[in-house]
Amino acid sequence: MEVRIEHLTKTFIGKKGVETTAVNDMNFVVPDGKLVGLLGPSGCGKSTTLYMIAGLHKPTEGKIWFGDEDVTNVPPENRGIGLVFQNYALYPHFSVRQNISFPLDNVRFPHPLHAFKTRIKEVEKDIKESSAELAALDRKIVKGEEKIAALTAKPDVDVEKQSEEMKLLDELKATHFEVEQRAIELQEELEKAHVALDRAIEALKAIKPTEEETAELARLKRVASAKDAPLEDKAAYSEAKKVFDEKNEKYRLTVRRTLSRADKDEIIHKTARLVDIEQYLDRKPKELSGGQQQRVAIARALAKSPRVLLLDEPLSNLDARLRLQTREEIRRIQKETGVTTIFVTHDQEEAMSISDIIVVMNYGVVNQIDAPQKVYDQPINLFVAKFLGSPAINIFDGEIRKGKLYVNKVLFDEDPIYKNEFHGFIERRREVVAGTNLTHDEYIEDLKKHPEKVEGLSMKKLEALRNPDIEKIVIKEEVRRTDRPVKIGIRPEAFKISPEGKIPVEIRFIEHIGRDISIIGNVAKQKESKLKIIVPSEHASGIVGKKVIACDPKWFFVFEESGERIK
Repeated sequence: MEVRIEHLTKTFIGKKGVETTAVNDMNFVVPDGKLVGLLGPSGCGKSTTLYMIAGLHKPTEGKIWFGDEDVTNVPPENRGIGLVFQNYALYPHFSVRQNISFPLDNVRFPHPLHAFKTRIKEVEKDIKESSAELAALDRKIVKGEEKIAALTAKPDVDVEKQSEEMKLLDELKATHFEVEQRAIELQEELEKAHVALDRAIEALKAIKPTEEETAELARLKRVASAKDAPLEDKAAYSEAKKVFDEKNEKYRLTVRRTLSRADKDEIIHKTARLVDIEQYLDRKPKELSGGQQQRVAIARALAKSPRVLLLDEPLSNLDARLRLQTREEIRRIQKETGVTTIFVTHDQEEAMSISDIIVVMNYGVVNQIDAPQKVYDQPINLFVAKFLGSPAINIFDGEIRKGKLYVNKVLFDEDPIYKNEFHGFIERRREVVAGTNLTHDEYIEDLKKHPEKVEGLSMKKLEALRNPDIEKIVIKEEVRRTDRPVKIGIRPEAFKISPEGKIPVEIRFIEHIGRDISIIGNVAKQKESKLKIIVPSEHASGIVGKKVIACDPKWFFVFEESGERIK
């Protein structure tokens, strides 16, 4: 099941009417049968996105599609999703068997064509309402034109009244155009809905045994039932019956309305076997480890054969060993079932190890969407480069001057791309007095220049005025320049030790980590920079005991101060 997100936005309104946009104009596609990881720091909007896909949050704007079906306003229980929460949410007084079967109790399966037919009815209703609105607007426009004509015909034309009527008429025509465009869109949507229904009908026909197949099975049975029937005839009937029964069972399960006890038991054992907890079916959750409880939660989510499986940081409550084991299990289960899966995590190692595609988010905005290795190798901006990678990428200062790249005023790299002018906004952080754009020194100087601000104040208020609250703000500064400071990024594994190296590294200490050594230090003359360099331990003799070494990069990135990648 393909999941398509179009211009999805979610804005929360606080108690004082303050608006907070958690997700801003998000667009991405989850291909059918793929595992997509939503990755980003805490508060970036990834869980909010997942809950909108699940139907637990209603989007402020945008649409969510499951295949050809618009599920934006469909209740969660009708979306066909399986949802696994961070804290398992198992019923402690139920056995594992009862936990898995709980979503199957009293379940009612809608007919496979129900969603398509319902959507067609909804669109037809909207078209009817739009047609009625257009007819009403047409009548108002005619009346408005008649009023203007009557006013114009008068010898003493009331210009003010005429202008007012013309403005109202223009507004009516603008509304008419908008409704008309919406009616056209609805008509197109209706056509798509009918095409989707036709496809669903054909798909249903394809899995239903035909009259010819039923007749052929009956003929084979008669032949195989004869007294002198050869073994090959009996084998042919047995094979044909097996294929027919499988097809008939698939059709029966597709159009079923309720589950029998046998159906439930079969599903329980099938899902428990899939997640390797069949031997624990009669235990209570408290008798299981954290990893086993998480597998029970996954089994419960899979029990209803969801179209889409949603996982909200399912590994965060597990220890390191169990996290590794369970994430491998999640990948295996997803591959075996082929269910489209969306996985939320803030752990980049988790996302990169099991995802087919990762969506990197920050402050409610999608920064990059691609295969995990591609995002690691080609980060689109400084945030993505810093967020992905363990150990983190090394960032230090560089400078573009006269079309060349320098580090500590020494030529580092030459490329025609450095001759391009940068035009954009740079964010600068500034500490200011709360409620102003003045630094503390500027604020105190302003008080001295305007003594009237402190006249007549009590000592308490005067003390408060002279010791104001300080807050950090971000100021956006528009710049256009060719020569400029930049940031250089090098992965820890992308360094090579070279006597003629262009990067002088001051060593603070060295860590021996088996086959590799880790050099912790900083770029010379850049004390605030922090470097972690990983090289094979065979280089230890040339490093140990030295205070400064020279390095060259195997590859590197160059970023603007605003974060965009230059190279």
